[in-house]
Amino acid sequence: MLIRRIFHNCGLKFVSLLLAITLSIYVAYFSNNPVRYPIDLPLRVSGLPQELVVNTEDSRIPDTIKLDVRGPYRAITNAQKMKLHASIDLSEAQPGTRTLYRVQLPTLDDLTVMDHNPKSVTVMVEPRAEKTLNIDVERRGSVKEGYEISREDVIPSTIAVSGPASIVNRIARCVITPRIQDLADRDSQNIVVRFQDGEDQTIPTGSLQVTPEVVQYEIDVIPAGSLRVLEISPHIVGEVAEGFRLGVSKPVPLYVPVASDIVPEGVYYVRTDRIDVSGLTETQVFSGLKIQYPFELPENSNLPLTCDVSVEVRQVTDDERLIPIELVNRRDDMDYNISPERLVFKSVELAELSEEEIASKIRAWIDVGAMEPGQVKRIPQVDLPLTLQHVTLDRMVVTVSINRKDAE
Repeated sequence: MLIRRIFHNCGLKFVSLLLAITLSIYVAYFSNNPVRYPIDLPLRVSGLPQELVVNTEDSRIPDTIKLDVRGPYRAITNAQKMKLHASIDLSEAQPGTRTLYRVQLPTLDDLTVMDHNPKSVTVMVEPRAEKTLNIDVERRGSVKEGYEISREDVIPSTIAVSGPASIVNRIARCVITPRIQDLADRDSQNIVVRFQDGEDQTIPTGSLQVTPEVVQYEIDVIPAGSLRVLEISPHIVGEVAEGFRLGVSKPVPLYVPVASDIVPEGVYYVRTDRIDVSGLTETQVFSGLKIQYPFELPENSNLPLTCDVSVEVRQVTDDERLIPIELVNRRDDMDYNISPERLVFKSVELAELSEEEIASKIRAWIDVGAMEPGQVKRIPQVDLPLTLQHVTLDRMVVTVSINRKDAE
């Protein structure tokens, strides 16, 4: 009986054993037997002093170095999984020179580099230069017939650029080209900036560091005629419940077009009745709020008298802290309104600090001393201590609305 069981289906058992032995030999052979294989390694620049920068337009620096290696397939697989890179050391680079640098390869365990290409690269190093530029707007197209532009804004209004001196010194202007063809409403676009020299020739940006690389362009378009568009600004008072924060407060309608001849000079927004958000823990819609016009409405006016406002309330996460935005250099003859009133900072490092400690370490502010009546978008200045290494900000752009007090 035992012998019968042993030899039962002996053919299949023999084939299975033979297949297992063959696979074992195959795996053992190809895992340890040397083979040749191509590997691409990213190339990085190291050791360059802060005051110098690589001019990539006049350099020949590839993104990767192609290696031809020989060794066990296992070692090749391990090398591909590791984040290895080749490098060129520019610690002794001299500005204004085009130099040939030898590529330095990392140590590859159990692998022999048979060849690599390129073996050296040409690098042009220059002194670093910096420049801050105002952003010029060159519109593409025109708004719809019968309409006109009531507001145009670029956020931020300036841009910082640094890079090789020979390129930065050529920059004469910074330009964005929004498309507004047949526009008949409000529009917002994110646009990449371009640089031009004194002859309006485009300057390549491959060697430049641009902050920010993309700016926000906003435009309001209204029917042509003697109209002024006033934004409705929610008049929020009180504090939401502890552990919560205000998000976006959106009135409906958002704007009111008013005949210019009844709007006093210096008035650019209207407020709602007070909206008490004390103790709120969730988003709420406040309906039928009276609009406080700072001027007398004519008889039989069709202007809206009330509006609805959706007040967004969010829960504050453990890594979020709220910093009030200061308006410095206020003028006594102006009335100011800012939305939002606080910046949201996200940082694990702030989680253990009290509100008093945070207020003593971080400051957000906007200088309104030179601002005239109207509405502008601004990115607040932020003062941070050097000890904070990892901080992000939510919704950096705020709206500052200014009315002249004697106009109300």
